[in-house]
Amino acid sequence: MDDALFTFLADHDLDDLPDGAWQQMIEDAVEEWNRLFKTKYDPYDTWLAYVERKVELQNETVE
Repeated sequence: MDDALFTFLADHDLDDLPDGAWQQMIEDAVEEWNRLFKTKYDPYDTWLAYVERKVELQNETVE
C-alpha cells in the first residue's frame, strides 16, 4: 500500500465507531479511492493491509 492511499484511509479512520462500522468505513474509502484513481484495490484486502500498517506504526511509536 502506498503512502497516499494509507493517508487517504487514515482520513476516514474513525476509531470510535463499532468494529463492523469502522471496517465498512475503511472499505468504502477504498472503493472511493478506486473510483477517483481508476485502481482496483480489493476493499477487504486493503482494509487488512491498512490495519497491519496502522499497528506497525503504533508499535514504532511505543518503542
